[in-house]
Formats: sequence, structure tokens, C-alpha cells
Amino acid sequence: MKPRHFFRDNDPQQIRVDQAKALRARAARIPADVERDRLLKQACETEARANLHIWANSPGLRPPER
Repeated sequence: MKPRHFFRDNDPQQIRVDQAKALRARAARIPADVERDRLLKQACETEARANLHIWANSPGLRPPER
């Protein structure tokens, strides 16, 4: 069996943002319960990862001085 290769045009940060939007949309379609809270928490964590990556790779960030 050949391995599948998936090609994405988006960068990893945009993929995470899109995943967070999809999670929020799924959470909006279900009634308030534990599953909805889990989806919303997962969406927040996904957005935080995307923002952290953007911040860590920002051009204004300098390495620590020794």
C-alpha cells in the first residue's frame, strides 16, 4: 500500500486558525453540555498555539543577550 501524501497551500498557523473556526462552528450547533465545553476549550488552545507560534517567529523578537 502506498503512503498518502497531502499537500496544503496554507501555512501551519492558518491551518490552526481554520481548525479553531471549525471547532467553534461545531460547538455552536450542539446544546450546552460537556462536549460543547470541550470543543470550545480545544478551539481556544488551538488559537493560542497559532498565536504563540506567530509571536515566537516575529521579526521584532531578539535572542536573549548574554
